[in-house]
Amino acid sequence: NEILKTLGVVFARGGSKRLPRKNIRPLAGHPLLLWSCCAALASGLDRVILSTDDNEIAEIGRCAGIDVPFYRPAELAADFADWVDVILHAVDSSEKHYEEKYDCVVLLQPTTPFVQPSHLDACIDRLKQENLNCVFTARKALEHPRWMWTVDKTGIANPVMSSILSADEQHHQKLTAVYYPSGAAWAIRIMEIKSQGTIYCSPHGIVEMPWERSVDIDTELDWSRAERLAAEYGFQPADRQGR
Repeated sequence: NEILKTLGVVFARGGSKRLPRKNIRPLAGHPLLLWSCCAALASGLDRVILSTDDNEIAEIGRCAGIDVPFYRPAELAADFADWVDVILHAVDSSEKHYEEKYDCVVLLQPTTPFVQPSHLDACIDRLKQENLNCVFTARKALEHPRWMWTVDKTGIANPVMSSILSADEQHHQKLTAVYYPSGAAWAIRIMEIKSQGTIYCSPHGIVEMPWERSVDIDTELDWSRAERLAAEYGFQPADRQGR
């Protein structure tokens, strides 16, 4: 088995337009940020840090037991900052601070809070065992793109995938399953990020998350759905033993 030195990075900036201060807002009684921090700390990652530009977010991270060895520069906390730049800042700064080198970085977004330590460990395992460069969490898509349409400037509707459905494709169960990134985690080889210039470094693999754990919070409706799911399924942040 390949040995990889892994760095987990929870990304949580202070600015948020649709849901102001969402990273510190309580979800099912716990700050949103805490959920991803606990999952990362309970996983097999070698080191976990928090990348933020915000003092209050940093304090919540420290209280959860996660390191905040440096702050993210303001230009890397802007709305449209380049993800690769943000990631490489976290990697390079961590390597300098801890005086150690990493082979793989695992990105975590607090906005998909119900990720489990086992999902993170599975991403790393697939990366090592199958010679992949990027493994990310994904959910099975409920709406298949084969059934989707676009509308052009003249108002004419056209199938997204360029041809009308065949008779067989009218039956959903006969279509090949498709997956949508859940937004919870990406495990990526650092050398490949630098050479390919993207987080989706090929070849890729996915770790499937069940739909109830794949909620991605971007709006108040998403937040309400997450609260309902946490209540219905009894979701709680993972402890350090991964439970």
